[in-house]
Amino acid sequence: MENQKTMPHCKKNKNTTFFLNKFDTDKIQKIAHKILITPFSQMDSNLIKYSINKSRIRTVYKCEVENQVYYIKKYINTTKLKAVQDKLRGQRAVRNLRTHRKLQKSAIDTYEILFAMTDNTNFLNNPSLIVTKQYKGISLLDAIMNSTSTGEKQALFDIFIIFFSKLIQKRIYHRDPNLSNFVIENDNIYLIDLDDIFFTRFSINKVLRINLIRLNYFLLWNYMHKSNIYLKIDRSDREYLIKNIIRIVNPRLNSHKLWKNIEKKTRLNAGEVSNILEVYKFQNKSQRG
Repeated sequence: MENQKTMPHCKKNKNTTFFLNKFDTDKIQKIAHKILITPFSQMDSNLIKYSINKSRIRTVYKCEVENQVYYIKKYINTTKLKAVQDKLRGQRAVRNLRTHRKLQKSAIDTYEILFAMTDNTNFLNNPSLIVTKQYKGISLLDAIMNSTSTGEKQALFDIFIIFFSKLIQKRIYHRDPNLSNFVIENDNIYLIDLDDIFFTRFSINKVLRINLIRLNYFLLWNYMHKSNIYLKIDRSDREYLIKNIIRIVNPRLNSHKLWKNIEKKTRLNAGEVSNILEVYKFQNKSQRG
């Protein structure tokens, strides 16, 4: 019975396939289908974000139906290689739906994907999309930025440490652990972007290492461009996060030694951080002048 509840229903017609995780309303399905078959345009009134790389276009739309806000994320392939790969392993949106179900079975909190949809008429672009409801919480990054005391910030770090440690213990690799990809609501953390979530068969220690290198990289790389964020998350905060995740996942490891190694791997040290920050401050002064 449990498997029947977690497996999505699949509805097919000549042009489109629906992978239904949860039925919500026909209206949002009609809106999603229109977005699916409509070519990408930066002028779309519902478009709120997009990114373009060598092989794929990602777009995010915001729609309101019956006082409920929905987010629609669409994926469009731009190369034949990516199109062939997606035919073999499943379109990006469908893979995200699979990942969502695996996370649910692993007791990892994530915002629910209502359904995925694929276009069967366009082999080259293989457009697909997922639909979610608007989440109620705020991003972990915003929560940290809005914290008014050291104790409040520390409490947010501690919640994140437990959550991220759980990901590692489940042998999950998060390739994009930007704090804006985690939402906090009532002291619970949820994943909101599943594009870079991978279930691995690596050893716990290897999963720990690659996750922490990636986390350390994002914690600094993203924040060096904004001095106000740097002041909220400094080197000692990164050290606190990394060391405590190590202690939870594998207490036998030397957390200080591994932290130093991770810093080295991400090519970050106190001197480089200072230099980057000074350059940023100088550029800001020059622009204001």
